[in-house]
Amino acid sequence: MPSIRFDSVAKTYENGYNALNNISFTIEEGEFFVLVGPSGCGKSTLLRSVAGLESIQKGSIFFDNNDVTNAEPKQRNIGMVFQNYALYPHLSVYENIAFPLEIQKKNKTEINDAVVSVATQVSLQNLLDRKPKELSGGQRQRVALARAIVKNPSIFLFDEPLSNLDAHLRAQMRLEILSLHQRYKKTSIYVTHDQIEAMTMATRIAVMKEGNIIQIGTPSELYLNPKTYFVATFIGSPTINTFEGKFIENKGKYLFQDTKSGICLRVNSIPENAQSQENILCCFRSESCTISPSSKVDGAFTFEYIEYVGNESLGTFLSGEQRITVRLSANFSQDITQWYTLHSIDNQFFCFDASTKERIFE
Repeated sequence: MPSIRFDSVAKTYENGYNALNNISFTIEEGEFFVLVGPSGCGKSTLLRSVAGLESIQKGSIFFDNNDVTNAEPKQRNIGMVFQNYALYPHLSVYENIAFPLEIQKKNKTEINDAVVSVATQVSLQNLLDRKPKELSGGQRQRVALARAIVKNPSIFLFDEPLSNLDAHLRAQMRLEILSLHQRYKKTSIYVTHDQIEAMTMATRIAVMKEGNIIQIGTPSELYLNPKTYFVATFIGSPTINTFEGKFIENKGKYLFQDTKSGICLRVNSIPENAQSQENILCCFRSESCTISPSSKVDGAFTFEYIEYVGNESLGTFLSGEQRITVRLSANFSQDITQWYTLHSIDNQFFCFDASTKERIFE
């Protein structure tokens, strides 16, 4: 279970696209580390560079203290699970799982014992004679997992393995992958564009954008302490609410006023030196604000619609072109004629410079 260290790793494709820009960080031994970001941010390129499937032009990659930058994929002892399963259609489930051991020229008894053991762990013991075309998407992904596990690799790599599954199967397979990680405790890197997958699975997360690591932290650190506007908006569901404007004081009340719409968020206090700065992005999550009935005043909101999501509801409110999402109590009364004022709960908001998108007033 080695640690994985990236030292100034850079990759530029022939078309001039910079996929990785001087990446430096360390994944600790036994971590389930998730790379998350929008399509094209470089996360799969970084993962494939660990596997040796992509070359890098600059920098080094270390497993513990061993430089593997130029090592062949077969020398890295990697188990990799792909988005498209990458199963051999003409081979049975048994043969697909056994294939890596046959390449290693293991004897038949050793192969059989390993295949049966791993297949049982991922609930495939009754499907060993079937071909991939006879399996569901979830079963095919289990075969891919079993094939990676049977090699007993030092490191597991997952390249968006659940993106082809429906929502129910994705949730089920997330739990199964995490259960396997708990069992084997191998260093793992998991690539996804789905921030919910990242938040629910990761020991730590690296948020990527345009070939750069924007922030690394635990799921709670990224959610509660985003360092940039991009991280604040990318992490969390529903998407964080944003006003752009400035802090003001009016008749002893503290407000953040959206410059374009005039909408105000009532706050308990104003950050030090905040009144001297304009063009602030003020972001607050749906659980960090409340709505209270008010008279029809400038910047007041009206109820638009409600989403029931199990044990809570998400209400969307509208003022001009500005929409906000608020987590509502179960007894909230839907009234499209009522006007509402927006309040911050205990100043739970994040401020970012509108130009640099960096965090201010921490």
